[in-house]
Amino acid sequence: MGRRWRRLLEEEIHTLKPLPALAYVQEEFHEGMVRQDNHVRFRDKYYSVDGRCCGKDVQIIGSQNLVKIYFNGKLEETHDRV
Repeated sequence: MGRRWRRLLEEEIHTLKPLPALAYVQEEFHEGMVRQDNHVRFRDKYYSVDGRCCGKDVQIIGSQNLVKIYFNGKLEETHDRV
């Protein structure tokens, strides 16, 4: 082990914190209007939304596995990402 590594272990190791329990998840944000058939488009796929959102703008947050659809700041639907 080199001199720098020894110094790190001796002087700095006590200040290091553990890694977070959850890995970082990259998400994409999109806004779209709910169509007349109660679906909204995200990344060329369609996801269903409650009928009262028809014709309204919604916010969509998509991760690698999930798509979450929000209306007026409230989570309306969650779908597995297609």
